[in-house]
Amino acid sequence: MKAISMTITGLLILLSMGSQGIIAQSFRPSVPVEHYRWKSVQIVGGGFVDGIVFHPKEKDVRYCRTDMGGAYRWDKETQQWVSMLDWITYDDNNLVGVESIAVDPSDSQTVYLSCGTYTRSTNGAVLCSNDGGRTFTRTDMPFTMGGNENGRGNGERMMVDPLNSDIIYLGTRLDGLWRSADRGRSWQQVRSFPDVVEVIPEGGNPWMQDRGCGINLVLFNPSGGTAGKGCSTLYIGVSLKDRDNFFVSHDYGESWRPLAGQPVQYRPTQAVLSEDGYLYITYGSNPGPMRMNDGAVWKYDPRSEKWQDISPVKADPDKGAAFGYAAVSVDRQNPKHLIVSTFNRPVAGSYAEDDIYRTTDGGKTWKPVFAGGARFDYSKAPYVEFTPLHWMFDIEIDPFDPDHALFTTGYGGWETFNLGNMDKKEPTQWQVMSTGIEETVPLELYSPKQGAQLISAIGDYGGFTHLDLDRPVPSGSHADPYYSNTTGITGAEDQPDLVVRVGTVSHHHPEGKPLAYSMDGGKSWLEPVSLPQEKAQNGHVTVSSDGRTWIWTPDRMPVYYTNDRGEPGRLHRESLKISG
Repeated sequence: MKAISMTITGLLILLSMGSQGIIAQSFRPSVPVEHYRWKSVQIVGGGFVDGIVFHPKEKDVRYCRTDMGGAYRWDKETQQWVSMLDWITYDDNNLVGVESIAVDPSDSQTVYLSCGTYTRSTNGAVLCSNDGGRTFTRTDMPFTMGGNENGRGNGERMMVDPLNSDIIYLGTRLDGLWRSADRGRSWQQVRSFPDVVEVIPEGGNPWMQDRGCGINLVLFNPSGGTAGKGCSTLYIGVSLKDRDNFFVSHDYGESWRPLAGQPVQYRPTQAVLSEDGYLYITYGSNPGPMRMNDGAVWKYDPRSEKWQDISPVKADPDKGAAFGYAAVSVDRQNPKHLIVSTFNRPVAGSYAEDDIYRTTDGGKTWKPVFAGGARFDYSKAPYVEFTPLHWMFDIEIDPFDPDHALFTTGYGGWETFNLGNMDKKEPTQWQVMSTGIEETVPLELYSPKQGAQLISAIGDYGGFTHLDLDRPVPSGSHADPYYSNTTGITGAEDQPDLVVRVGTVSHHHPEGKPLAYSMDGGKSWLEPVSLPQEKAQNGHVTVSSDGRTWIWTPDRMPVYYTNDRGEPGRLHRESLKISG
């Protein structure tokens, strides 16, 4: 017997030659199928986490939002954040900017996200999850949101009534106050709320102008009202200046009036209601993170309708102390224990020396958290060591553990588990809290054929050289020279140790050049002796396979090339002709 085998269209055909002729037998080969598994490259953080929301009644249930990188839920089993919005398609990418998060105080598994990155876009939506942020239903809204616009750290502007889970209020930037009476399935505008439209100055830009961000605060007072009907008293804050900006309703939202005697010289940024009935509000002249020139912390007693300025340190623009206040949090176990954060507070001419201030007597006295002694562990995200503490637009005291506090920054955030060390005059210990959050903006990627697995050009950062994609870069980012944006990165195919990057020199390190190269696979960086033009920056760069020729196309400039790494007198301007 003679056997002949052949492959036809993926099937293996075995032909057996015997006395009965050719007998065809077919079967499918056992071919292994490899399925791709996608994971985030580990940088940890990398963008603005602008809000954290704890569930008030369920321990370890908390969420955070980002300006353009989606929202996350905390997973206590793995001790990291898990993305809730990776399922959003490219066509709906505007929804990855999260304007606000609201939890249902009566149901630890229900969470709402108001989504929309830019008000100039065409869509906004409210997403509802009843399983802790694992799956969502979507309600499209008749207005847009601005999760990545000025004021994105304010809030929260959406909240669920703690006495009636059917009722949700949502403040918008441009379209007033809205209310849902059926758990977010449908919405109606609250017509009785005052007109709070802010006129845009002539010729101003409504997106980045020095102006407010609409209705940015919703607070319920559960001490009044009826279970099943809802809270009778609600507070609404509006990002207005030089006019009434805080309103109250005592009849379930049917009518509204401004709080008498309120400070109107700046805009509210955050507010909390303590368990003993006081309202604490942080203010700034700008909603931020655009620069604030003034600000304060005020305490309001609804019973006496009295206001008190309890600012830990006073802003004084006329004397160079131009800064504001970003956030406030109150301990649910001790209503006299609060923390507040400054924003863009200059000290001794530096960029900013923002701090968190803590009080245990309701604002009579304060102590600085960082200046009073604090130690920082950078090991989970080494690159943050090169970035100042900034943009602390949300600070939170864990409702179940007053020693556990968190604050957000432009690259993620920090947490401590010993805030009470301040009472013992011992330093607080802080660690990066952003594990699982990945929201950098890769502008170009390069993978050499040996050495590093990935070398990246990142918006807002220098970039990273990853030897291991599952671990943060041990030495931090491309910090020397440091770029506020890296727009291009590449290397030489036959010389994998040579890597070249271009970008924008950070104003914090103005002595650097916008082109750098590495001779050790992206571990360290050198600068050329000269540039083709003094103002050349950004753009893209390519390198010949042998590494001798570099071609650079800086922004709004001709194309340049060098054969000697930019040595003086050897720079060339080249008009490239493309044929074919």
